[in-house]
Amino acid sequence: LLIDQSTIENTLTSVQKAFENTALFTGALLEIRRSRILTAGYFAMYFGSNVNAGGVHRFIDNEIKTTLTASLGVAGTQPKQGAIGYYSTYAFQAGSLLQMSGNNISVGSFEFFALYLNLNGGRIVHDHTNRYNGGEVYINHVTHSNNNYFVVNGSSNMARIKYYCRAATTYISTNDVIGIYDVTIPIVDIAIAKAANLYIDTANSAIASLTLSITGASNNVTLRQHNNSGDDLDVSIPTASDEVMVFLTDNVYSDSVTMNVAGTNSLVVVNRTSMGRAVIKGYFSAGSSLLFDQTTIENKLTTLDGQKAFYSTVVFNMALFEMRRCRVLTVERLAIYFAGRVETGTVHRFIDNDIKTTYTVTQASGQIPIQAAIGYYETTLFYTGSVLEMSGNNISVGVSAAYGLYVNPSGGRIVHDHTNRYNGGEISIKHATHSNNNYFVVNGSTNMVRITYSCRADSSYISTSDLIGIYDSAVGIIIFSVYSGVNTSVTLSNVLSTGSVSITGSLTGPMAFISIGATPSTSTSTTTTIGGALTIASPLLNGAYLSLTNLKVVSSTTLSGGLSGDAHVVVSKCTLGVVSVSSSVGSGCSVTVNGSTLVGTSSSLLTVSGVHDLGSKLTVSGNTLTTSGAGKCIDVTTTSLKGAVSITNN
Repeated sequence: LLIDQSTIENTLTSVQKAFENTALFTGALLEIRRSRILTAGYFAMYFGSNVNAGGVHRFIDNEIKTTLTASLGVAGTQPKQGAIGYYSTYAFQAGSLLQMSGNNISVGSFEFFALYLNLNGGRIVHDHTNRYNGGEVYINHVTHSNNNYFVVNGSSNMARIKYYCRAATTYISTNDVIGIYDVTIPIVDIAIAKAANLYIDTANSAIASLTLSITGASNNVTLRQHNNSGDDLDVSIPTASDEVMVFLTDNVYSDSVTMNVAGTNSLVVVNRTSMGRAVIKGYFSAGSSLLFDQTTIENKLTTLDGQKAFYSTVVFNMALFEMRRCRVLTVERLAIYFAGRVETGTVHRFIDNDIKTTYTVTQASGQIPIQAAIGYYETTLFYTGSVLEMSGNNISVGVSAAYGLYVNPSGGRIVHDHTNRYNGGEISIKHATHSNNNYFVVNGSTNMVRITYSCRADSSYISTSDLIGIYDSAVGIIIFSVYSGVNTSVTLSNVLSTGSVSITGSLTGPMAFISIGATPSTSTSTTTTIGGALTIASPLLNGAYLSLTNLKVVSSTTLSGGLSGDAHVVVSKCTLGVVSVSSSVGSGCSVTVNGSTLVGTSSSLLTVSGVHDLGSKLTVSGNTLTTSGAGKCIDVTTTSLKGAVSITNN
């Protein structure tokens, strides 16, 4: 049945259809080409029967138009009004084909159907040369779909596009291609039960809301969005699938991007894109990656649901998360918030980002991080074999009591280098089990309230070869606490601490040390100041040492914990208040107080106690000690003093 260069124009509103077909096509062809089909009624083209195996319906270079503006049906129901409507529930059977190219299709009302179609194993080939003005495109596969090609291009004023293959959970979309280009549309809804080799591409379009839902286990699924604008994107592939690829490039989402992906060997890339919020769920494993690059996430919502600019509940296993050169800003409590496990073989990497909260309400002390620039909420995150890497980030919080960084590793490592900068807030790193080979340095940061680094959830846990350094920073309170550290070191240099500094736990090994003050031994200025008390309760063992150099402590300094196995304490060129050295000093160990100034008003200035074994050495030399109280300047009260003592030139 061929219609070519013909005009069918229905001017009667009482007659519903300009072209009506109830013929059954089996192994037969219907072709309408270069024709005009116009109606003032409900339907331009209406089909009421099936297209069976071997049947082909082909529409080429036609103008198909309805002018009726009265809405007679409910949007989304079967077609009561439209340009092209296949009314049968099983319109295109297996082995049949609908082919459309070069058609101009328009409807009289925004909510009418421009194309309504059910396929029962049949195929659609709908290329980019078709143009729509208004209306909805509805394509529903009621069984498996294979080798379909559906592209909408250069269309405007459309109500929605719905593409479904979900009538049963076992149905599979195989080798299907969906493309949307240069289209303005409020809603695109793609719902698939399962997919294999599914490719979806949208570009240069204004899509207010795009939803992709694939409920079953799938393979080789690709969603690409380039240069689109809209309100939100929702991608849901919650069942374990292989090779899921999502590429979002140069897009603007005024609201949120939500992705729930359970993928192996999968890749999600968000590049040069802006959005209000990012919500990431699912499971990334076996070589999968989630990458954000040159992207802005700016949350302006103050509602409870909108507290987090970037929110992840993803479980990462043998996977990569990387955020690089991004801006993550929020007016609420959390800029970046993780509530899923980071398992073996996973890396979380933050490079050169600007991360900021401006929320100004102070949380209660000790609460879980309801306020943070970067907060890992779970108590046991970063399992053994995982790594958190941070470099070049600028991190600031709106209220001093909020967290700049909150994380509790459970065997995983932290590599946090000197190029990160903090403005305000607190850092809390608490290892829930053994910690090994961590590198944590804070440098050039200001207005910080507290830095806490600990590994003492259990007395059996050991900090091994951890390096902790704080340089050129202003921090209120500094707490380092372990039960046992092997070749672990703590360095504070050019630090202004308005509060107290506390270091607790035994350190052992030739690479274990505590160094507070200035690194160059020739310096005569006090480059580090502690406004409160300095408390170091760390036994030093087997070559470990403590060095206080060019340090000013406004309040008291307490050094306790035994020294054994060639361990040493050196206090040099410091300005101190009351100093108490209560460590037991073993053979081959030494305590030296040299070239320092001690000033006090009540207690003894330098009190040395504890057992000093044979072969130990106590040296107090070249110091200036001034007290206006009843205490002594130097008070050696050891219960057993068998080692050498040298008190000279004070």
